[in-house]
Amino acid sequence: MDAFALGVGVSVATVSRWEAGKMAPKDENKIEIAAVLDVDVRTLFPLVRAQASWHFHQGISISVAQAADMLGISCRHAHRLASEGRLPGAYRLGRRVLVSVDVLRREVERMASAVAS
Repeated sequence: MDAFALGVGVSVATVSRWEAGKMAPKDENKIEIAAVLDVDVRTLFPLVRAQASWHFHQGISISVAQAADMLGISCRHAHRLASEGRLPGAYRLGRRVLVSVDVLRREVERMASAVAS
Protein backbone atom coordinates (compact mmCIF):
# COMPACT_ATOMS: atom_id res chain seq x y z
CA MET A 1 0.00 0.00 0.00
CA ASP A 2 2.93 2.35 0.67
CA ALA A 3 4.22 2.13 -2.90
CA PHE A 4 0.74 2.63 -4.30
CA ALA A 5 0.13 5.71 -2.12
CA LEU A 6 3.50 7.12 -3.13
CA GLY A 7 2.77 6.51 -6.82
CA VAL A 8 -0.59 8.25 -6.58
CA GLY A 9 0.84 11.07 -4.47
CA VAL A 10 -1.36 10.65 -1.40
CA SER A 11 -0.88 9.38 2.13
CA VAL A 12 -1.35 5.75 3.15
CA ALA A 13 -4.19 6.94 5.40
CA THR A 14 -5.98 8.38 2.36
CA VAL A 15 -5.68 5.08 0.48
CA SER A 16 -6.98 3.31 3.57
CA ARG A 17 -10.03 5.62 3.63
CA TRP A 18 -10.68 4.91 -0.05
CA GLU A 19 -10.51 1.16 0.59
CA ALA A 20 -12.86 1.43 3.57
CA GLY A 21 -15.34 3.47 1.53
CA LYS A 22 -15.06 6.42 3.89
CA MET A 23 -14.14 8.74 1.05
CA ALA A 24 -13.76 8.64 -2.71
CA PRO A 25 -10.70 9.72 -4.67
CA LYS A 26 -10.71 13.20 -6.17
CA ASP A 27 -10.79 13.42 -9.96
CA GLU A 28 -7.09 14.28 -10.16
CA ASN A 29 -6.31 11.24 -7.98
CA LYS A 30 -8.39 9.00 -10.24
CA ILE A 31 -6.12 9.78 -13.17
CA GLU A 32 -3.03 8.97 -11.09
CA ILE A 33 -4.58 5.75 -9.76
CA ALA A 34 -5.31 4.59 -13.30
CA ALA A 35 -1.75 5.45 -14.36
CA VAL A 36 -0.20 3.55 -11.43
CA LEU A 37 -2.36 0.51 -12.16
CA ASP A 38 -1.79 0.90 -15.93
CA VAL A 39 -5.53 0.84 -16.63
CA ASP A 40 -7.77 3.20 -18.57
CA VAL A 41 -9.31 5.65 -16.10
CA ARG A 42 -12.76 5.02 -17.62
CA THR A 43 -12.44 1.34 -16.73
CA LEU A 44 -11.80 2.11 -13.07
CA PHE A 45 -14.11 5.10 -12.66
CA PRO A 46 -16.77 4.99 -15.34
CA LEU A 47 -18.97 8.01 -15.70
CA VAL A 48 -21.26 5.54 -17.40
CA ARG A 49 -23.26 5.28 -14.18
CA ALA A 50 -24.28 8.91 -14.52
CA GLN A 51 -24.70 8.80 -18.27
CA ALA A 52 -26.79 5.61 -18.14
CA SER A 53 -29.02 7.14 -15.49
CA TRP A 54 -30.11 10.10 -17.61
CA HIS A 55 -32.96 8.24 -19.28
CA PHE A 56 -34.51 7.48 -15.87
CA HIS A 57 -34.74 11.19 -15.06
CA GLN A 58 -37.11 12.70 -17.58
CA GLY A 59 -37.92 15.65 -15.30
CA ILE A 60 -36.24 19.00 -15.17
CA SER A 61 -34.70 18.53 -11.73
CA ILE A 62 -33.58 15.80 -9.37
CA SER A 63 -32.72 15.75 -5.68
CA VAL A 64 -29.16 16.17 -4.45
CA ALA A 65 -29.28 12.54 -3.27
CA GLN A 66 -30.19 11.36 -6.78
CA ALA A 67 -27.38 13.47 -8.26
CA ALA A 68 -24.94 12.01 -5.73
CA ASP A 69 -25.96 8.48 -6.67
CA MET A 70 -25.55 9.21 -10.37
CA LEU A 71 -22.12 10.73 -9.79
CA GLY A 72 -20.96 7.96 -7.49
CA ILE A 73 -20.27 10.31 -4.57
CA SER A 74 -21.72 10.39 -1.08
CA CYS A 75 -24.91 12.29 -0.41
CA ARG A 76 -23.11 14.28 2.27
CA HIS A 77 -20.38 15.32 -0.17
CA ALA A 78 -22.96 16.30 -2.78
CA HIS A 79 -24.81 18.46 -0.25
CA ARG A 80 -21.53 20.09 0.74
CA LEU A 81 -20.71 20.82 -2.91
CA ALA A 82 -24.19 22.25 -3.43
CA SER A 83 -23.91 24.52 -0.38
CA GLU A 84 -20.53 25.76 -1.65
CA GLY A 85 -21.95 26.41 -5.11
CA ARG A 86 -19.74 23.70 -6.63
CA LEU A 87 -22.38 21.14 -7.66
CA PRO A 88 -23.29 21.97 -11.26
CA GLY A 89 -26.96 22.78 -11.68
CA ALA A 90 -27.77 22.94 -7.96
CA TYR A 91 -30.30 25.55 -6.93
CA ARG A 92 -32.55 26.29 -3.98
CA LEU A 93 -36.32 26.11 -4.29
CA GLY A 94 -37.72 27.21 -0.97
CA ARG A 95 -36.08 24.98 1.61
CA ARG A 96 -35.19 22.23 -0.89
CA VAL A 97 -32.02 22.01 -2.93
CA LEU A 98 -32.55 20.55 -6.40
CA VAL A 99 -30.23 19.87 -9.31
CA SER A 100 -30.96 20.70 -12.94
CA VAL A 101 -30.66 17.50 -14.95
CA ASP A 102 -29.57 19.35 -18.12
CA VAL A 103 -26.82 21.34 -16.39
CA LEU A 104 -25.52 18.28 -14.54
CA ARG A 105 -25.60 16.19 -17.73
CA ARG A 106 -23.56 18.78 -19.64
CA GLU A 107 -20.97 18.95 -16.85
CA VAL A 108 -20.61 15.17 -16.66
CA GLU A 109 -20.21 14.98 -20.45
CA ARG A 110 -17.58 17.75 -20.29
CA MET A 111 -15.70 15.86 -17.58
CA ALA A 112 -15.93 12.60 -19.54
CA SER A 113 -14.50 14.23 -22.66
CA ALA A 114 -11.70 15.86 -20.63
CA VAL A 115 -10.74 12.48 -19.14
CA ALA A 116 -10.90 10.81 -22.55
CA SER A 117 -8.54 13.31 -24.18
